[in-house]
Amino acid sequence: MPDQSMVDAGEGFLAPCPEYCFMQMARTLHLVELVVLGFELCGTYVVMPGGKTVYGKPSLTTVAKLRSFVEAARGPGRPAALRAVAFVQDGSASPMETMLAMMLCMPVRLGGFGLPRPSLNHPVSVGGRRRGGVRYADVCWPEAGLICEYDSDEFHPDRQYGNDAQRRNELRFAGYSVIEVRKTQVLYYEPFFAMARDVASVLGKRLRLPKDFEEKHVGLRLRLLGRLRNPKLMR
Repeated sequence: MPDQSMVDAGEGFLAPCPEYCFMQMARTLHLVELVVLGFELCGTYVVMPGGKTVYGKPSLTTVAKLRSFVEAARGPGRPAALRAVAFVQDGSASPMETMLAMMLCMPVRLGGFGLPRPSLNHPVSVGGRRRGGVRYADVCWPEAGLICEYDSDEFHPDRQYGNDAQRRNELRFAGYSVIEVRKTQVLYYEPFFAMARDVASVLGKRLRLPKDFEEKHVGLRLRLLGRLRNPKLMR
């Protein structure tokens, strides 16, 4: 184990640091599930036992720290952890944002649409103090001027009083194209495919999908959503 693999949790109790936990879990989790864990460790939410999600928490680690730890480590779990960390991103604020980013950007061979990686919760200047100053775009491609906004105020501290429309207008006035994403678009295959096609079009990317892509994509979403939905309803 690299130095500082264990941390003092108090009263003489030691626990693995987040990076070592990630490598330990690589021994038992499927690749997709391990990537989801990486997003959570590097994000600002925590999925509690029983499924409840707590939002607005400090990130436990970063992708850079995960990669550095795994590269320095030896032993079981290292190969799988190295493979998974290549798909993890910093800054996710919710499980839905994680699913959205993974389904859009994971390689086609793994069931994703293979689109360029976005910046998650990207800061966007929307004017002076009277306009709010800064908004954090859920899933953003700054170079392309594109934002995907997940339509939920559950985990956005700046979305009080139902001001989603105002927020989207501010982002548009800042020069961005905004695609609104609803929960049903994430949960179901056909609406998601249509949305992914729109994202690819704005990014100037052509979707090159093999004949067996639907099977691969359904397999990915079964890993991501299987505990939330009946698999028969995901197409």
